[in-house]
Amino acid sequence: MDIKNLRKLNELACLKKETENFNEAEKLFEECITIARQLPEEYLSEKIQILNNYSDMLIDINEYEKANEYLNEAIGMKEDDLETLNNLGRLYLILNRFDESKKCLNKAINIKGTLLDRAKTLNSLGNLKKSLNEFNEAEKYFDEAIKIKREVAQDGEIASRAYLANSLNCMGALQKNMNEFDKAAELLQETLDIRIKLHEESPPAFLSDIAMTYNSIGNLHSSLKEYDKARQQYQKTLEIITELSEKYPSIYLSKKALIFNNLGHFESDLNNFYEAQDYYEKALILYRDLAEKRPSIHLSSLAMTLDNLGTLQRDLKEYDKARLYYEEALEIRKTLVKESPSAMSAYLPDFAMSLNNLGNLYISLNEPYRARQLYKESLDSYRQLSKTSPSVYSPIVAKVLNNLASLQRDLKEHEEARKLYEESIDIREKLAEKDPSSYLPDLAMSYNNYGSLMYDLKEYDKAKNYYHESINIRQKLAEENPSVYLPRIALVLNNLATLHTDLNEPELALSIYEECLTIKRKLVEENSSAYKPSLASTLHNFGLLQANLKDFKKAHELLSECLDIYKEMAEKYPKLYEDDIKRLEKNLGIIEEVL
Repeated sequence: MDIKNLRKLNELACLKKETENFNEAEKLFEECITIARQLPEEYLSEKIQILNNYSDMLIDINEYEKANEYLNEAIGMKEDDLETLNNLGRLYLILNRFDESKKCLNKAINIKGTLLDRAKTLNSLGNLKKSLNEFNEAEKYFDEAIKIKREVAQDGEIASRAYLANSLNCMGALQKNMNEFDKAAELLQETLDIRIKLHEESPPAFLSDIAMTYNSIGNLHSSLKEYDKARQQYQKTLEIITELSEKYPSIYLSKKALIFNNLGHFESDLNNFYEAQDYYEKALILYRDLAEKRPSIHLSSLAMTLDNLGTLQRDLKEYDKARLYYEEALEIRKTLVKESPSAMSAYLPDFAMSLNNLGNLYISLNEPYRARQLYKESLDSYRQLSKTSPSVYSPIVAKVLNNLASLQRDLKEHEEARKLYEESIDIREKLAEKDPSSYLPDLAMSYNNYGSLMYDLKEYDKAKNYYHESINIRQKLAEENPSVYLPRIALVLNNLATLHTDLNEPELALSIYEECLTIKRKLVEENSSAYKPSLASTLHNFGLLQANLKDFKKAHELLSECLDIYKEMAEKYPKLYEDDIKRLEKNLGIIEEVL
């Protein structure tokens, strides 16, 4: 075959890849590579290009070991090939082999190429730093990439503006992670504007990109607790992806499954459990079908949805169903870890998360010792990952330490709980010192939990100090984002009120409960389903305090309101609230006898 025909074959393979006809593309690429290997040295660039094109597809379909093989073949032909280094950097990032990714990308950035080549490498470095939780460094790389791409995009070419939109989208996601919500909103809106304009100029291209930008904007509104706005964006995403999946199912069904999964997560956060279940089950049907056809691509996503369904069933107290979902997810992830040794680092974090989730279930089942074993296995996995990538996994180590400490506290193993909480706090204090906007919220949570341990140990002054530390952090955060942090302030206020009750300081407790109720009533006005359970909890605690103070009329008023909320919620979720209703009716009966 002559070189012209080889190029045509490569173009056809790339076309099949773009339309996600992966099986056909795979055959064509393999044929191209067999032919290219026989070409003389003068066609070296063609060989490298074909290997990169094929590897790019293999990365997309999760065939990581094969992609690694071909990219290393390409780099063996030319060790300073810019495209190969960028693709290796991308592959190693997906595999969580961060040092190798950094090595490739740092080499690529020092190779002279076009302005656009440099911008692509800068963008990849930004994604690497974002994955490493080195957000300030990521911001610098994305910023430089955006400056170059703005300059290049002045030529008006569609491709140039599309590259710019991609970097703006990456920077928007980063700013959201850094809790810089206004900046994120501005960047995502600019991304959307560019992509809509590109679609108008070149229909039907860029429609999928528009849909995923709506999804990103929805995620931002969700983080800001602007749930109605978030739902509108998610529905726009779903409408576009549904339309595209009907025309091109092989390309867009996986995206539709992802949107269903995201909507399930969203509705679950709002305590709309049945709506969430409906979305998750739709995602599950799609992922099961997709995983049967292409397990290497879709098994990981299937496990994600199974995990989410497990958590939902746990919240609904359907523990047997939850166990089945969690165990299936865990088995899939265990298989992925075992069967993909070179890609193990890509799957180990999700495996560790499944262990942690199953531990949470055993807490709900009142099997604390089984839970503890699972937490420890999860912690061991994350500690192993943290040795090579501390900036990525030390925040998760802190989270699992926190879970394990809470379990030890429930088991009255207070000294062990103290050690675990203190290690978690130490990690989070160091993280917050380097990047306060990202890690202060987690530190505030640790202070609250440690305060609760001090309360159990009757070290009331320490408990009070830690509760106030938590409140102070959250109040500062709430100045910029009240919708995000006011619910968390209310949580600590509730704990503080309980502390003052036990210290026989009823006036202080009453005042704090009043403040807590004011916040929660305001939150319920903004979103009833999300915050009514929390309001009921505070009404219950406040009512019991009033009863202890012999103000039975006020106690009856508060507990009656609490009961009304539980009965209202029990109409939809009877199993969740039946025990609370029985307990409240008993307490109200006692108070009514006194009245």
